[in-house]
Order: sequence, then C-alpha cells, then structure tokens
Amino acid sequence: MIRHLCLCECGCQRPQNQDRAGAWAAGDCGLFFVADGVGGRYAGERASQTIADALAAWWGGGRQLPVDTASDQLWRLIESCHTRIASATPPGRQCGSTLALLWISGGAYTLLWAGDSRIYHTRRPLLRARTTQLTSDDTEDGKLRRAVGIGQSLLSMRSGICCPGDLFALCSDGVYNYCPPDCLHHQLARAQRGGHLPGVASAIEAELCARQAPDNYSLVLVHCE
Repeated sequence: MIRHLCLCECGCQRPQNQDRAGAWAAGDCGLFFVADGVGGRYAGERASQTIADALAAWWGGGRQLPVDTASDQLWRLIESCHTRIASATPPGRQCGSTLALLWISGGAYTLLWAGDSRIYHTRRPLLRARTTQLTSDDTEDGKLRRAVGIGQSLLSMRSGICCPGDLFALCSDGVYNYCPPDCLHHQLARAQRGGHLPGVASAIEAELCARQAPDNYSLVLVHCE
C-alpha cells in the first residue's frame, strides 16, 4: 500500500503558479511527479501543464504494465512532451519545465528527471532515519543546463528496490531553497516514521511562509507501507 500527499502552491510573492504536481496510486503501484515551469522564460506554466496532462492520460493504462515496459513508455512520453513544447514555442523564445518523476510498481522504483527539481529518499536502516538525495541537479553556475522543452532533453534515470517504510519526497526548488536542510530532513524523518503526512507537509509549508519564500513550491510525499 502507498500513502501520498501532493502540495502545489503559488508561494508568498509570485502572482502565478508555474509549478504542476501530481500523484496517483492503486495498491502497490504509483506515479508521482513535480514539474516546475522555467521562470524568466516564455510560458513556463504551459510546459509544466503539458507534462501534467500527458502523465494523467498515461496513468489509466500504464499502471497495468510491467515495470520495464512502463519505464520505457514514460521515458518516450516525456521525450514526446519535449518535442511538443519546443515545436509550439515561438521562434526566438524558450519554454521549458524541470521534471522529477517517481514510478513505483512490483516493489521496485524508477526515477526520471531533468532540471533541478529533486527526489529525496528517507529510510531507517537501524535506529535513525537517513535522507539521501537520489537525483542530481542539472545546473552549472547557478543556471539550468537542461529542461523538458529546451535544448536537448537528455533525461536521467535511476532505479532501485522499495522497502516497507520507505519515504520519497519530490520537490521543486521553491521548497529546498527556502526550507533549511536540517528542518527538511527532520520533517521527512517524521513522515518516514509513519507520521501524519498532512501534518508534515503543513510544517514544511509553515517554514516556507515564515521565510516569505518568493517562489512557487511543490511537494509530493510518498510513503510505502
């Protein structure tokens, strides 16, 4: 069984939310994502919405597929989103979105990502929970090196085995840039212990609001039971 929570908000200062986030689960199978429209570019919200719509449409049939087949389809689906976003963008403009995607099925997980949205994994091997960042930020000198819809979309992929009690957290940079690591890791450890996911999300959101975080923020918590 998979419990999950999805939070996607405008933030304290932005007039528009260019983030999109989604979560679907049935039994031991689930699809989760965060897509952050690239700020300062043309219609970032259109790029993230393109990804959101494609994943929502895929979930109905895709959840029935074997793990390897589903992972391959998701890769090709995001590549098709990249092509659609790029082809619909006016000449001389750029439109794109980061992506952090988690697919869980049959006791295994697959990650796909591009950009600087992140996926954290919290596990308790002995007495103390340990949080690890499973994705790497596609940045150089503080700037994005790649995103879905901009340039060459070269998705990164990682896979592994899920254990009972594992917690995954997907988030846009609007979360980890303004919620200090100690606070974020503490809250993820609370969630991993089987804590109330809405309470953990509310605590993280309260930290962001206390700091008047200027960016849109998205957070998806996934707890495997």
